[in-house]
Amino acid sequence: MRTPLPSPNQASIQVDDSRRALDANGFRYLISMRSFYILNKRASEPGSPESRGATHRRTGWRERLRYRDIIWAFHSETQGLLMSASLAACQGKLTWNDARALGVFLWLNSVESMVRKGFCS
Repeated sequence: MRTPLPSPNQASIQVDDSRRALDANGFRYLISMRSFYILNKRASEPGSPESRGATHRRTGWRERLRYRDIIWAFHSETQGLLMSASLAACQGKLTWNDARALGVFLWLNSVESMVRKGFCS
């Protein structure tokens, strides 16, 4: 059975509570991040085409967010909220690989906010 790809609506439903506090750029990044995790989760589930030997490109699995998605966070004025959302998406433990996949080092303007959120502990 084929699983449908996540729609922007499904990703935006998950971030609806944060929408009021985020600016437009932050909201776009958050939708991209949620879609990234939804696609990767579906691609790695048993019974997915990837688990039967298909290539990553055909299944939608990606190693990191696209630069066009990361740039939204760079221009966001609510990077503290984005850092909190990134941490939450990684179950509270943001590793170097997670940070690289989300492009944190490209968009985060303040190292102090990274330290405050517990990344460098």
